[in-house]
Amino acid sequence: MTTTMAIQDLPRSTLRLGVTATRLPLTAAEALLGHRGDAEWPPALAFDAAQAHLKLAVGGVVRDDVLQEEGRLIAAKVDKLRQAARLEAAAELRTAAADDQLAEARSSADRRASQARSTARRRKQQADRARNDAERKAAASAARKERLVSDATDAAATAVDRAARGRRRTALAKEQAALDKEKAATARTNQAAASDARIAASKRARSTKR
Repeated sequence: MTTTMAIQDLPRSTLRLGVTATRLPLTAAEALLGHRGDAEWPPALAFDAAQAHLKLAVGGVVRDDVLQEEGRLIAAKVDKLRQAARLEAAAELRTAAADDQLAEARSSADRRASQARSTARRRKQQADRARNDAERKAAASAARKERLVSDATDAAATAVDRAARGRRRTALAKEQAALDKEKAATARTNQAAASDARIAASKRARSTKR
C-alpha cells in the first residue's frame, strides 16, 4: 500500500521528464546516425513501445486516465508505425522481386535477341554460301555448254570441210576421167587417121608400080 501511495504521489510531469531524460541518448544516436525524425527506426519504436507500456502501467496503478490515454495513443502509434514498416518492407521485397523479374526478363530478352542475331547471321552465311555455290555451278554449266557448242561447231566445220574436200576430189576425179577419156579418144582418132594415111599411101604406091 505504501508503494502504491508513493507512485500515486508522483507528479505526471515528473514521469514525463523522466521519459524525456531517458530518451536523450537515443536522441543523440538519432542525430549521429542520421535517423532524426525517423519514427520507424527500430530503436525509436522500441523506446516508444516501452514508454507506452510504462505510462499504461503507471497510469493504471495511480489511476491517471491522462497517462493511460497517452500510453494507449503511443501504443497505437507504435502499432501503426510497425504495421507501416512491415508493409514497407513487404513492398520493398515485392519491388526487389519485381526488379529481379524485370532484370531476368531483360536478360532473357537480350539472350533471345543475341540468339536471333546469331541465327540471322548464320542463315545469311548459309544463303551466301548457297548463292555462291549456285553461281559457281551455273558458271561451270555455262562453261560446259559453251565448250559443247564450240566442240559441236568445230566438229560441224570439220565435217563440212571434209565434205567440201571430198566433193572437190570427186569433181577433180571426174574432170581427170573426162580428160583421160578425151585423150584416149584423141589418141584413137590420131591412130585411125595414121592408119588411114598408111593405107592410102600403100594404095598410091601400088598404083604407081602398075
